Amino acid sequence: MKIAESTVALATQRSYSSQHQTELNIQIEEAGTAAPRPEVSLSETGKAKAAQAVDPEEALENDPRYQLVKILVEFLTGKEMKLFHGRLGIAKGTAAPTQASPQAVEATPEGGIAIDYREVYEESESVQFQAAGIIKTSDGKEIEFSAELVMSRSFREELSFSAASGSLARPKKDPLVINYNAPAATLSEQTFAFDLDADGQKDNISLLNAGSAFLVLDRNGDGKVNDGRELFGPQSGDGFADLANLDGDGNRWIDENDAAFAQLRLWIKDASGTDKLVNLQSQGIGAIYLGNAKADFSLNNAQNQELGQARAAGIYLNEDGSGGTVQQIDLAV
Repeated sequence: MKIAESTVALATQRSYSSQHQTELNIQIEEAGTAAPRPEVSLSETGKAKAAQAVDPEEALENDPRYQLVKILVEFLTGKEMKLFHGRLGIAKGTAAPTQASPQAVEATPEGGIAIDYREVYEESESVQFQAAGIIKTSDGKEIEFSAELVMSRSFREELSFSAASGSLARPKKDPLVINYNAPAATLSEQTFAFDLDADGQKDNISLLNAGSAFLVLDRNGDGKVNDGRELFGPQSGDGFADLANLDGDGNRWIDENDAAFAQLRLWIKDASGTDKLVNLQSQGIGAIYLGNAKADFSLNNAQNQELGQARAAGIYLNEDGSGGTVQQIDLAV
């Protein structure tokens, strides 16, 4: 090819963006108060001995809230941390100048701290190159042409850390879940109020996503789930062991040979709050095996916050011979 004339246009467009976000939330719940302490009078010698017995640094080192903060800061910075608590500044061997007041109150041991840290770094880059033109060759041909080049990349890194202790720690209760139309249980960020631990107080627990349901025993036959005593696991911590109590013939299966089988239900609750108690046989479930194996798995949301924890897994059989899974799920409450 011999080019005699040409008209060429070149254009590029590039974009680049980066974003670095850091979030740190620390929630501290002070301990409550108890009844007023009785007045105690100490001699000067007694005060001195009492002061010698108090090591403020040791008291701080043993404070679980301090330990959590220390762990978090050392985890994030990679440096050892030493924290001084100004309010514990009574030196060893120095007598306290005051005596207990009759109105002084004693803090209850229950307090708590919760720490949530999240760091996200995102970077993206793209470039687009375009070329177009017309050439004329020496033999008189005219050729139009175009070409394009596109390159792009993206990067995202996320670091998260959560810890809690005391009254702010989220206890877990572990009911059995039947995956009647799902390979495994997953949890929604949407919660509902239910007295899972049967203590008279309703807890906010995550909804199961579609295809999974809580296994319940309608003990009083009222057609609804009253509290966690009608589920398997929240009271004992072992849902499979609770279910085994219904195995009347001892064959390690809960089936039609067992009197309670007809009372078992799937508790299906959807996002709109609608409840359904479904008979096992209407879903084609014929038997639930009592054997299970440890199968730990964290059930976290998109922000890596804990919604629950899968603990163990087992199986059930349908009337058509196919199988499905049963899971013991620790729900954060």
